[in-house]
Amino acid sequence: MGFSLAEVSELLEIQGHAACEQTRQLADRKLMEVRSRLQQLKRLESDLVSMVERCGRVEVGGACPMLDVFFALADRDHATALSQAE
Repeated sequence: MGFSLAEVSELLEIQGHAACEQTRQLADRKLMEVRSRLQQLKRLESDLVSMVERCGRVEVGGACPMLDVFFALADRDHATALSQAE
């Protein structure tokens, strides 16, 4: 069901008359996490589809758009690190 061992342990410790409500709350929290992750994965899928399409339009020997993005991100991260070091 997607629960970590720690979460399963927490669920197994729940007892008493409020057990169902506590269990529901934990499951609801997990559901929110799963939905958030699904949104992230859908954005990633869209980005990858776009990148694959862009790469497919490049002529042999042309600049790879995916590598261009990686280099731009690396340059940005490097510039940010330098400015924070000052």
